[in-house]
Amino acid sequence: KRMYNVYPKLVSYYPGEYENPDNPVLSYDKEKAMGLLAKAGYHSRDPQTGLLINEEGKPLKVTLTYRDIGLKPHWEIFQNACKEVGISLTLNLQQSSASFNVAQHREFEMYSGAWGASSFPNPETIWKSTPKKGSNNLTGLKSEKIDKWIEEYNKEFDYQKRVQIMRQIDRELVEINPYILTWYAPFKRLLWWNKYRYPPGIVIRYDDQYYVNA
Repeated sequence: KRMYNVYPKLVSYYPGEYENPDNPVLSYDKEKAMGLLAKAGYHSRDPQTGLLINEEGKPLKVTLTYRDIGLKPHWEIFQNACKEVGISLTLNLQQSSASFNVAQHREFEMYSGAWGASSFPNPETIWKSTPKKGSNNLTGLKSEKIDKWIEEYNKEFDYQKRVQIMRQIDRELVEINPYILTWYAPFKRLLWWNKYRYPPGIVIRYDDQYYVNA
């Protein structure tokens, strides 16, 4: 509603052709969330602040680092939802370069980011298991199954087989849920000036919006 129903909800880490059609739709389950928090030790509230506290009396406080001021109204909705269940969420706006550096070195409690993808996915850059900080594996995911599929994908030349491998990876990622899926834009925006006439085609056929005919 806030975005005029233009951005669909994500149900895949690779929406489009590489999306596994059997992915379940993940939705917010407040009761289940409260059960998980109780299991983690946060089963009572501070009578003065209303925040969840553990057995040591420590309140549940989290900082969300984000890099786009335009998303502040959305994160304020999330912030209020957290407050309702007893979680204190602090919004920490940083410049894009600084926030991504924080993310790559995993120096965050929660991080909000967005990225696009190449015409042909390269799961190794994001999901290959690595203990090293500074990589694009921002969540620190380690999965022997996904590592094996990545090796198969990198060696496979048959396009349909590559699609099937990616769908296996996608399904496994939905099960693991390394980060929260939000929404995506199933389109690209282009603006050009018709000063002398349009060229025969604006977007190059075999590439993305970064390469246009001029």
